[in-house]
Amino acid sequence: MKHTVAAIIAGNKSPDGTFEEPGVANGIAPAAKIAFVDISSTIGKLNPPSDNEVLSTGRVSTNGRSPIAHIHSMSWGSKNVFYYNNQARMFDNYMFANDDFLAVVAAGNEGLGDKATSVTAPGNSKNVLSVGASHSYGYDLARGQLGPSYVASFSSRGPTTDGRIAPDVVAPGKYILSAAARPNSPGACDPLDGDVPQAGENMEGLFSQAGSSMSAPLVAGAAALVRQYFEQGWYGDGTKDSGSYLNPSGALVKATLINGAQADIRGVDNGSGRITEVAAYDNNAGFGRVSLTDSLYVAGKTGVGFRFWDGERLFDGDIARTYEVTIDKSRGCDANDLSVTLTWIEEGSPPGCTKCLLNDLDLYVTERGKDSKVYHPNGRSIKDHSNNVERVVIDGAEDGSSYTIYVEAYNLNSLSQKYALVATGCFGGRTNTLGTAQNVFSSQSDGGGGSDSTNRAIIIVCASVGGVIVVCLCFALFRRHQQKSKKKEKEKKATQKKVAQKKATQKKATQNTKQKEKPHKNQKAEQKGKPHKKQTGESAAPESKLKRERPRKC
Repeated sequence: MKHTVAAIIAGNKSPDGTFEEPGVANGIAPAAKIAFVDISSTIGKLNPPSDNEVLSTGRVSTNGRSPIAHIHSMSWGSKNVFYYNNQARMFDNYMFANDDFLAVVAAGNEGLGDKATSVTAPGNSKNVLSVGASHSYGYDLARGQLGPSYVASFSSRGPTTDGRIAPDVVAPGKYILSAAARPNSPGACDPLDGDVPQAGENMEGLFSQAGSSMSAPLVAGAAALVRQYFEQGWYGDGTKDSGSYLNPSGALVKATLINGAQADIRGVDNGSGRITEVAAYDNNAGFGRVSLTDSLYVAGKTGVGFRFWDGERLFDGDIARTYEVTIDKSRGCDANDLSVTLTWIEEGSPPGCTKCLLNDLDLYVTERGKDSKVYHPNGRSIKDHSNNVERVVIDGAEDGSSYTIYVEAYNLNSLSQKYALVATGCFGGRTNTLGTAQNVFSSQSDGGGGSDSTNRAIIIVCASVGGVIVVCLCFALFRRHQQKSKKKEKEKKATQKKVAQKKATQKKATQNTKQKEKPHKNQKAEQKGKPHKKQTGESAAPESKLKRERPRKC
């Protein structure tokens, strides 16, 4: 039985292999189409094509139509290659030459022991969307896992060898349930008894597995939904066809996903209660966990307004390009933050580069009336000259406040550079009626594995109760031991007293006997003059007899 990552992206259950129906492990984008290439040979060996052939799968125009495949989900990479190599360069060049294309790449599983710079090629490319693994939720959690607010211990970490943020985002990857390939068995079915495989197990046509190889297709499915959002014109007023058809660039899809990523990760779960602290823009989770509800505006269904600018271009020497947004909460939007993200796709760099960024654009934001306050990207207090993704998040953007977004060309290696820009916040959108603000990330409940605070509370309570029980037992044992000691001491004293009394009695009796056996002076004199009668068969005369025989003193 083999794990099929394509089923994480798309598809439904199909009992007969022809007709499909909803199941327990539907794909993220169930109706998406999959292009694939067979890499097996006629003699049963693997015959993988070149990287360029793989990326081109499904992109060859037919009947005058434009390429169909716009997203590549990649759950493979170069093992133990942590530097920018020829493969990373090739991926960057392919995306640069194909503006509509986005490669979503697994960051790798080399992060055990908080190993830094462990994102493998081509996950360390500049233009791809690199994905790390976080924990899942509900029955997809194994015993002991802390829940979806934690990064999986094996997930590869940044930075890249030239100092760029990696991975870009994280998504659930420990564990993920999807369809399993069953040779000689048509269709893929949920178990007939309705039971679901536990984390890491397989059952019937379902299989649960862990790895960033599971996280990448989840994000690829989310990227397909983002493309659908633009293609069906949802961006107008948050309803379908409210905007015109748009073929978004790979940079815009990437910017949209990163801009909505949430930095509410609580740590890296290393098992046995060992947690590594994380922070926004760090080497563990990058820009955060993917969240479509914080990335796009759907009227009444999400909590943020959405603005975007695609295919923008700056030439070397141009003055900064500016964009204006105003916070408007009049229709019930209650989003707290203003988030702005800039991305651009550039040519590949020389393999082994120590500063791989070629075209350096800069993003910064100011608030009208408070121009002295400048918001720089990626958690920095100065401009970023390393990354081709820059994000500014302003906490507590107040109703009525206006902001100016600046994009400038700091230093270009080429004549010009295209870019995509995205902003989310309260821009007059309707109230979110789904209540998605309260979820397993904002609350203290992480689902099947339990939240860390709940677990810790249980541990603390159990420890406290256990401590009280132990103290009580120890005190009881001490009291019992003390009582036994007192009893033994009392018995010892009583025994000593009895022995002393017995000795005293024996001593007194001995003294009395000696006094009785000692002859009187007159008696001695009388006995000297009178022969002693020999006594046979009897002991010495009793005391009363001796008294009668003793002569009285005159």
